[in-house]
Amino acid sequence: MTSRNLSAASLPTIFLSFIVLSGCGGGLSKGTTTTPPPTAPATITSVAVTPASASLNISATQQLTANANYSDRTAGDITSSATWASSNTAVATVSSSGLVTAVAAGTADITASDSGQKGTASITVNAPQRVLTAIAVTPHNPTITAGNTVQLKAVGTYSDNTTTDITGSVTWSSSATSIVTVNGSGLVSGVAAGPALITAASGSISGSDTVTVNSPPPPPPPPPSGNINITTFHFDNKRSGLNNSETMLTPANVNSQSFGKLFSVTVDGYAYAQPLYMSGLTINGAQHNVVLVSTEKNNVYAFDADSYNNNTPLWHTSLLKAGESPASGGNPAPYHGSTSTPVVDAGSNIMYVVTAQNAGSGNTYRLNAIDITTGNIVKSAAISAKVTPAQNADAVNGTLTLPSSCVQRTALLLDNGTIYFGFSACDSGWLLAYDEATLSQKGVFAVGPN
Repeated sequence: MTSRNLSAASLPTIFLSFIVLSGCGGGLSKGTTTTPPPTAPATITSVAVTPASASLNISATQQLTANANYSDRTAGDITSSATWASSNTAVATVSSSGLVTAVAAGTADITASDSGQKGTASITVNAPQRVLTAIAVTPHNPTITAGNTVQLKAVGTYSDNTTTDITGSVTWSSSATSIVTVNGSGLVSGVAAGPALITAASGSISGSDTVTVNSPPPPPPPPPSGNINITTFHFDNKRSGLNNSETMLTPANVNSQSFGKLFSVTVDGYAYAQPLYMSGLTINGAQHNVVLVSTEKNNVYAFDADSYNNNTPLWHTSLLKAGESPASGGNPAPYHGSTSTPVVDAGSNIMYVVTAQNAGSGNTYRLNAIDITTGNIVKSAAISAKVTPAQNADAVNGTLTLPSSCVQRTALLLDNGTIYFGFSACDSGWLLAYDEATLSQKGVFAVGPN
């Protein structure tokens, strides 16, 4: 309660009254005074909080002040005596002295209360500003060949620990455009051999990585002369694997940088047989150097040896007849249709292939003659063999028969008009000889006791 003193202007009135009353002989005795009634204490009529609003970043503080207006038209600071409260303490808290602390993005009303009156300040807490802090360029240290490209990506890391693909919004540059160029979307092109630093920048933030360009592979060698062909397993009938007429390959050009696989193609199954090579074949009216491939599913392919990345064969022939499937079971798996390496007669352009197939009643074997300029089957002959007299455990009534459980693995050999090949993976080993011209059987040798 606040006491209030009488102001000086009221004294003459009181004195005059005293004189009048004394002169009239009233009830007051001479020499007494009158005490004024007590003044009522002033009360709080409103509270105001300043500042009335504030915008803060997370963890920032703001001191608020509470001012009260009284019924006697006076005012006073009640910051320390008011009761402070926050409408949302998850956004902002307030101490007993009116100090606000920003906690998380959002809004909260801070209230100061006293004597049933209250004032409010609106506090806005700003979301944290997302600032780019780093840029990473991927893939890391790529290597390309001159004339080829690689797509780089820029990933930005921000102050809130999030990442974003910013490939399209950064500025790309190359430290050596004579080696590597880069376009606005991060596509790098190899120009010449060497390293170059590729940088992605956004304002003052940047990231870099090194791109290495290798020299392009050497051009394919010119087609070999017509007499350099690989017509049989390991180059010749001695199986030496030696081309003693080789003039192109040297220790200088046979190295990991310039010598190796040139291309690959897709076929229908495993190819255990060695591919063969014939140069200068005329196929469909054009001259080609040809790679010949047979598969375990009894298919034969002819591919152009000089056409890189071309998966289309010059021709493709299935050696299966209607109702047949490639032989299966055993090793190799799952099929062992054409396991052995064929042989080519370079004089007639005929390739001879042995196949194993099944028409539902067990495996059978066939010798096939194919025109390698067209892929057409010229002729074929069933393969069977018997020897007699035979006395081993597999003989029946003195006759040993080539069983259907064998696998024809040995490479075919052509010598003086005779085709030789063998069978294994059965109790007795077999070696057969067939006439090249007629495909008739010329001889049988079975390795087994008699």
